[in-house]
Amino acid sequence: GNVGIGTNSPTEGQLHIEGNSDSGSSPNRPRIAIKNSAGSGSQWNIQSWDTSGDGNLSFQRILGSGSLTIPTGNVGIGTASPNRLLTLYNATAPILQLTNSTAGTTANDGLLIQQSALNTYLENAEAGSMFFRTAATDRMTIDSAGAVGIGTTTPESLLNVHNGAITLRNTGGTAMMSIQGGSGDSSNSQISHFGSGVGTYTG
Repeated sequence: GNVGIGTNSPTEGQLHIEGNSDSGSSPNRPRIAIKNSAGSGSQWNIQSWDTSGDGNLSFQRILGSGSLTIPTGNVGIGTASPNRLLTLYNATAPILQLTNSTAGTTANDGLLIQQSALNTYLENAEAGSMFFRTAATDRMTIDSAGAVGIGTTTPESLLNVHNGAITLRNTGGTAMMSIQGGSGDSSNSQISHFGSGVGTYTG
């Protein structure tokens, strides 16, 4: 038979817990409390509520400072067959959103990563910059106006390469042309062409 808590008709499963409140502090809100009294104590609540037909489910840490972990397996959102540690699936355009109190909390705020058909979008929906880092160092920046900076976080033009050179290579991998600014306090710039008919312009 089935066991019912808060209901005389436990028809939804072997254990059926039912409440009738959307108040977060009400004991009538259906919830499961998992508590460990060892040490300083810890407690997690699993609860369900419905404010406007949305059907919410939450995991809440009530006591302690630990984390909710999934030791093994893959997690699927929108799919029952996740192939990676985290798989998000939507038939048209799955979107992963990262946001905070400064960026805002609407569907069009924060960082949006989207796969639409065969196209991938990486979008900062705010009037801010995007920074690309390796080894904890800024390597490339795209500011809110669309200017790209390589080696600088404050690009002064659509493409700003700081303290470096742009090298053009042929399909064989041989360097054919180099464009480089002056080093140090030098105001000279250099355009070099390699191969037959080599010519170098410095000015």
